[in-house]
Amino acid sequence: MRVACLWSGGKDSAYACHLALKMGHSVERLVTFHPQDPESKLFHVPNVKWTALQAESMGVPQLLVEAPAYLEYDVLYKTLATLRERLGIEGVVAGVIASNYQKRILQEVCQKVGLELIVPLWGRDQFDVLSQIIEEGLVAIVVGVYAEGLTQRWLGREVDREFLEHLKKLSRTWGVNPCGEGGEYETFVVDSPFFAKRIKVVSYEVSWHRNWGELTILEAVLIEKC
Repeated sequence: MRVACLWSGGKDSAYACHLALKMGHSVERLVTFHPQDPESKLFHVPNVKWTALQAESMGVPQLLVEAPAYLEYDVLYKTLATLRERLGIEGVVAGVIASNYQKRILQEVCQKVGLELIVPLWGRDQFDVLSQIIEEGLVAIVVGVYAEGLTQRWLGREVDREFLEHLKKLSRTWGVNPCGEGGEYETFVVDSPFFAKRIKVVSYEVSWHRNWGELTILEAVLIEKC
């Protein structure tokens, strides 16, 4: 099936795309929405501009779409309708795992446009999803932390087994969502099995605001894999 992958640059959208490729789907476009609302509940915000490097490494054309606040639904609809009309896209791949709001919106829009919604992570055990992401070679770094127990020291760290074990503790203690579905943390993928090259973060800055913070990538380049 010819599909477009909703691509935020984070671990969930990358893993969903990875699974779609393993299913045999043909990924024709990566679709990245750049929301003007910094607290968007539908689209990913941090470090969106650097998703262009991910697309380049994959060798898949990317469509970057501005999404004004309060118009996100309309922008999503028009974008998917255009892809279906011009490229013959048959399905849309999304990395949603547990957000009923996101899934409802995506399902509604896809039905209106006439596309199949493919959500390979939906309803899965989230610790299992994280474990598989690590096991299958997707490398993501933490670029935002917004929950109790996720301190500044985690910014820039890889999503690895140590991070997974820490999340298990936070889940038991504070009810932190393991995959960050409640906005507890954000990630950016720097390598995956379907990247031709790895992304090297050359420089960045960290902003910290009492109990939450973000890592903003200032410069990044593609480098050969070891």
